[in-house]
Amino acid sequence: MSSASLRSLYRGSKVASHSGFTLLEVLITLAIISILTVLVMVRYGSFNSAVLLKNQAFELALDLREAQVYAISVRGDGSEFREEYGIYVNQDSSNNQQYIFWQDSQSAPVPAYNAGEELATIPLDNRFYISEICYDSDVSSCQSASLLHISFARPNFDATLRLPGGSEASSARILISPVDDPSIYRSVYITSTGLITVE
Repeated sequence: MSSASLRSLYRGSKVASHSGFTLLEVLITLAIISILTVLVMVRYGSFNSAVLLKNQAFELALDLREAQVYAISVRGDGSEFREEYGIYVNQDSSNNQQYIFWQDSQSAPVPAYNAGEELATIPLDNRFYISEICYDSDVSSCQSASLLHISFARPNFDATLRLPGGSEASSARILISPVDDPSIYRSVYITSTGLITVE
């Protein structure tokens, strides 16, 4: 092989090793990465909101279960240990971002929350509110109520679901929704037999 052919071979490989991306290729790649980043950020916000809503519903369900356990486990101030424990929810706009964990101190024949019986006022995350209270039905044919007294008494796990006016329901749903989109919700379902679920 002559030295002239070696030089041409060397120059050809040298030119190929200096080639790179053109400006157009770099701009297209950056545009694709930017679009994907924006899509991920938008989806993350809605995913995060759904997770927080689910957690808020589970927190209410756990507080209901805690009231049930308090009633069964002989917690009380009196000598008979017959106090009922419960959760009070109100759909009124001034109270729909909280619920009350209460202990019935009056031992009335019809236990219901009365002012002064609060053990704790539990606020919802400020992004959510109690959008609806339904009873004795599924969500699609909801019979609405403005408030609900849920109480548990010894020795049963059964719940008493008391509506305005003192009537009782056999089941109820508490719907929690984001403040900015009431069409989205999670519901806490409770029956008079003591079943508590999040749907």
